[in-house]
Amino acid sequence: MSDVTKVLKIFPVAGKIIGLVNDALKIVRLVHAAMLGGIIVEALAAELAHPAPGAVNPSISYALATLSVAIVGSVFVVRKTLALPSAKALAEHGDDAIAQQQWKMGHLLTYALCQGLGIFGVVLRFLGASFQDSLPFYISGFIMLFFFAPRNPAAGAHADTSQSRMA
Repeated sequence: MSDVTKVLKIFPVAGKIIGLVNDALKIVRLVHAAMLGGIIVEALAAELAHPAPGAVNPSISYALATLSVAIVGSVFVVRKTLALPSAKALAEHGDDAIAQQQWKMGHLLTYALCQGLGIFGVVLRFLGASFQDSLPFYISGFIMLFFFAPRNPAAGAHADTSQSRMA
């Protein structure tokens, strides 16, 4: 019998708390995988639709590039204000429903913003830009999504506290 099983038998409430966090983690991981696949589908759909090639107004390209930089900044703000503090709270008190909602919403909002980068590539493609012009938007959205994969908030915090004890 593993140590976790022993603890769950002694403290049945701990099992419910771990279950709540794991359910939220499963949902966020499922959405994350769908969003990663969505960027690939967006790129393929835009390419297969064969929009009429043409010259894109440089102002639109610059505007989308500027918005992309703003989105990347927004992603880091959302993570710092929603996802990271709530992950710390969940590590300390796994039954905190508000922290769990904030953790989930922080991740989902992060993924929606990253998906927006890929959509900018689709917009450019349908405005007549080449695939090479749209590719940086697809790649940046995919990399950002990949970089911010969901991690178990309880496991991450225990690693942080063990490292801080060593210092």
